[in-house]
Amino acid sequence: MPRRSRRFVWMLVVAVFAWASLLCAAENEEAVPPKKELVAVLHVTTTGLNGESKDYAVENDMIAAINTAGHRGVSMAETDKFLKSAEGADYTQCVSVECTARAGAKMGVRYVVSGSIIRVNGNTKINLTLIHTREKRKVADDRQSLEKGQPLAAALESGMARLLKQMRPKPKPIVVPDIPRPGYETAEQRKAKEERFYKGNLTTIGPLEIIPRDNRVGVVTGYRRLAFTHYVHVEPQVDLRFFPDDVTKESNLRLGFGIPLNLEIFAGEDRNNDENIDKWDNAGIPRKEDWDSWRDYFQLIRYIQYGRKEDNLYVNINRTYSASVGHGLVMKRYIPNLDYFTTRVSAEVDAYSRYGGGELYIGDITRYNLIGGLLFLKPGSFFSDNWMAESLSFGVHYTTDWDAPESVLANRANDDGSYIYDSAAAHFVGADVELKVVKWPVNRPEVDVKTYFDFTNWVGNGSGFALGALGRFNLYTEIRQAFRARVEFRGYQDNYTPSYFDPFYEIMKYKWFSQSRPATSKTATATDIKTKYTEFSNRPGDWKHFGAYLEFSYALLDYVGLTIAFDEASGSDNGNFLFHVEVPATKYFQIAATYYKVNVNSAKNVFDPTSDNTMLIALARLRPIQLLAFQFGIRKTLQPSVYRYFPNLESVWDLKADLDISWEF
Repeated sequence: MPRRSRRFVWMLVVAVFAWASLLCAAENEEAVPPKKELVAVLHVTTTGLNGESKDYAVENDMIAAINTAGHRGVSMAETDKFLKSAEGADYTQCVSVECTARAGAKMGVRYVVSGSIIRVNGNTKINLTLIHTREKRKVADDRQSLEKGQPLAAALESGMARLLKQMRPKPKPIVVPDIPRPGYETAEQRKAKEERFYKGNLTTIGPLEIIPRDNRVGVVTGYRRLAFTHYVHVEPQVDLRFFPDDVTKESNLRLGFGIPLNLEIFAGEDRNNDENIDKWDNAGIPRKEDWDSWRDYFQLIRYIQYGRKEDNLYVNINRTYSASVGHGLVMKRYIPNLDYFTTRVSAEVDAYSRYGGGELYIGDITRYNLIGGLLFLKPGSFFSDNWMAESLSFGVHYTTDWDAPESVLANRANDDGSYIYDSAAAHFVGADVELKVVKWPVNRPEVDVKTYFDFTNWVGNGSGFALGALGRFNLYTEIRQAFRARVEFRGYQDNYTPSYFDPFYEIMKYKWFSQSRPATSKTATATDIKTKYTEFSNRPGDWKHFGAYLEFSYALLDYVGLTIAFDEASGSDNGNFLFHVEVPATKYFQIAATYYKVNVNSAKNVFDPTSDNTMLIALARLRPIQLLAFQFGIRKTLQPSVYRYFPNLESVWDLKADLDISWEF
């Protein structure tokens, strides 16, 4: 036989032998009796069973089925003891497979059976799930429907038998791993998002930048118009993501840095007072106001964020986002960077546990002039495992601006147009109580409603209170949906105003304005400028303002978000309106827009974007290919007048159009 033929025959014999060995191994594996496993019954919800579910009767039937199948079932006494212990307290309200698996692992079992039994009009639906605790995955489901009169115990026994047969691991086929492509979610990630109860803010109000979703390194360059001067904007940027969640793969730590430079092109104003427009005199020169203080170097930080709002630990250091503290009676959606003369890097830290927690906000980490803090305690958590008792909390809060402008002088501090002012300290102290009144269903909430009462005093001035309710609703659909609604009844004295630190504060603190008292004035500079501090501190302390605050948010999570808010109270110029929409649907196209109206007294003024008491921030990011993205933005706010009308304000439209040359990974 030729040498090549002999080699072929030997290869064929070896292949046949290997294939036969695999078949025998598989056949022998089927003949191996199943291993005796330790199994727990955990988080089984029952509805409409009346006495049949008393004293863990359903769970005990399931444990009996586990023992009948040759395994060892953990008694409900042991399970109950674990959930009431300090180690198991965090797992009493699990709604996800991962959370239930972790609870089972803490109990020392390999498998957990969870599910629900619902009876309506005599018909019963049984949904059982077998979970592998070490692999944190669902092994199998068993679903049954019983007509009226059919015995529940027998159905549970047969359903458990079918589930437990799925314990034996199946041979893993040799396949190419299913590696998710960038920008796409695996089925497990989607499932984790579907099972999570979203209770934090559903939208990001007033962002000054659209943050890319992935790691990124590049340069942003484009056009800026600040007042009457035109610039080329150049900013090297880097975005980094670390510590992805075990299941969702969302990064817990997000970092962003940049070096913003504005190179002047053309100036349509006379800044050196030589009675001539500057025009091209400073073309190519960086805008000095961007880097005229050691504090400006902190603007290298775009954001440093760990966790998300209402996580057990949340840290956010940034120059991009708005912030609120507590229920927002003192600080609500405060935006640090509305003026062009200073870039403030703010810091927000939230931390809480089952027993209490707190919030801390610093408006500018280089000055510490604006600080807000909240501490709360949940005394019921020390004595009870009941969800309502645990939700009862008592809090105290304090917010201050110890450098609040009290009076503004008519001359400028320097050529950048900033104000000279005499300052005073504004201190706000208060207390609140909060109680959750609805949580349904308990193990996998779809509806969560809490009520609260908040009282605040502006030290040396007036006070205000809010009696409110916050409802949070989740729809467990394939594309997850969430709703958030807030309603408040408010009352306050004439020398107090709710949400003193609002989106307009960094402008309004120099000159208070409203629909009936415009911010813009072309009168002489000797005109008396009344700051926000002076406007309210000089008023009488009559309890004359009572009204309501309404807010509604909706999110088709990861696709679109919407927020509408409105408040009104007796008296004039006490209405405010907010509309926000964002579309973060893909990393290839994102938009965000915020429209805010302050101190209105008639509905006809609400939708007039040209009036002084209007803020508009609109952003869009389009990324057609890997190395190229386009960013567009428009911002309408108020700034100190650059002409002879100073120290009055004037409306300013800030435009930007950027080319983003970067690599995302």
